[in-house]
Amino acid sequence: MKTIHSLPEPREFGLKWRPFEKARKKLAHVEDKRREVQRKEAEVKARIEGEKQVDVKRLAASILEGKDESPAPELEDLARKMRELNRLSQALQAAEPVAEAEVMDAVRQHQGQWISEVDAEVVRSFEEERRAYEKAMQIADAARLKRLHLQSLSHWLRTTPPSLSPPADVAVRSSFDRLKADADQAERMHHERAANERLAAQEAARLEREAREGGVA
Repeated sequence: MKTIHSLPEPREFGLKWRPFEKARKKLAHVEDKRREVQRKEAEVKARIEGEKQVDVKRLAASILEGKDESPAPELEDLARKMRELNRLSQALQAAEPVAEAEVMDAVRQHQGQWISEVDAEVVRSFEEERRAYEKAMQIADAARLKRLHLQSLSHWLRTTPPSLSPPADVAVRSSFDRLKADADQAERMHHERAANERLAAQEAARLEREAREGGVA
């Protein structure tokens, strides 16, 4: 369920979905713990490989000196740590899908309410986007027009005899018109989807009602 991890945070947009936040926080805790265990496993594995090489050299020296062979306490300790990390890793692998399921259960239980809330914010965001484009267009348009007038003045000073062509530029407005058109299309599609969902719900309710009436008859 990789989509869960890439979702924006609802609270950032004024949406207080506490059951979702609680379940997602639990999932995040499991994921953070899993990454921590994976990091520790890699560190212990690297230490084990290093200790093996040291132990071989130590054992070779003991053999050459005729001393008794003894177990490597460092390796035994590291092996014990690795077994514990493997055990924890298996537990986290079992816990992660459960935590993901809790997130989706929260979504299913509150889906209708949360769809209404987020759709209301979507509609408001269309108007906010248009106002932002209008404001940005005015700022950019004024700055661009200033530059064009100064260029015209610079050109006039260099021509003989002097001539001036007042700048006529619509590049800024055209660029923002395309952005606003994109927002308009997104809004139309949003409302069309909502209308289709309402029709589908009405049709499902009608079929369910007819099935109940037929059963009673």
